[in-house]
Amino acid sequence: MRRHGAAFVRFGLEHPVQYRLLMMRPRSGEEAEWSAADACLDWVGEAIRPCLEAGVLVGDPTRLALQMLAALHGLVALYLARPDYPWPDDVETMADEVTRMAGLGSALAGRLRGPGPAPTTGAFTAAFDALADRLRRPDPAAGPDARG
Repeated sequence: MRRHGAAFVRFGLEHPVQYRLLMMRPRSGEEAEWSAADACLDWVGEAIRPCLEAGVLVGDPTRLALQMLAALHGLVALYLARPDYPWPDDVETMADEVTRMAGLGSALAGRLRGPGPAPTTGAFTAAFDALADRLRRPDPAAGPDARG
């Protein structure tokens, strides 16, 4: 998923005219142009499939693909529209961070849906701190490649 996210952003920034034509103009009724844009959504859907199969992401695959596409498109659109923002020099790292942010947010949100009240801010903070501590410590039973 992260490689796909970086490739999506790289394409948009290396080919801004084509990206704008593909992703940033209103539907005109030309079926060919929309099948190309729809292929972007399908491509993102294929990128998240392993995360769904592994149980990292839970939920509707199309909805999850739309959420990831929205995050990636937002990054590309902002880079193109606001090149004067204080962007980091390393676009690849920024793309990776946005992909991870969207993916991890979707992973958590998928588990929070359902009955019951939403956690408070304090509960979120405590749970995130505990989770981060657990994720930083490798599981000795999982072997040397556990953190891969």
